[in-house]
Amino acid sequence: MAQGKAETPSVEELVLALKSHDLFLYFGHGNGTQFLPKYEIEKISSCAATLLMGCSSGSLPFVGCYNPHGIVLSYLLAGSPAIIAN
Repeated sequence: MAQGKAETPSVEELVLALKSHDLFLYFGHGNGTQFLPKYEIEKISSCAATLLMGCSSGSLPFVGCYNPHGIVLSYLLAGSPAIIAN
C-alpha cells in the first residue's frame, strides 16, 4: 500500500518517478512547474506516460510570431509516449 509523506516531493523524487514508472499523474494547480521545472523534465531520456490534471496544463500559448510553448512539449522531448492534459 502506498504511504504519503504529507509534504511536497523534491525535484529528485519527481524525476525518479518519471524515470521509473509507466504512468505519472499530476493533480494540482497549473501545470506542475512550481514543483518540477521544465528544464528538469527535458533532461530525462525515457519518461513515463503523463496525465496532467491542472488548470490549463495542456495549453500551448503563442508569444508573438514565435512557436508555441508549454510543459506538454517538455514531456514529449523527454520521451513520454503519451500525454493527457487539461
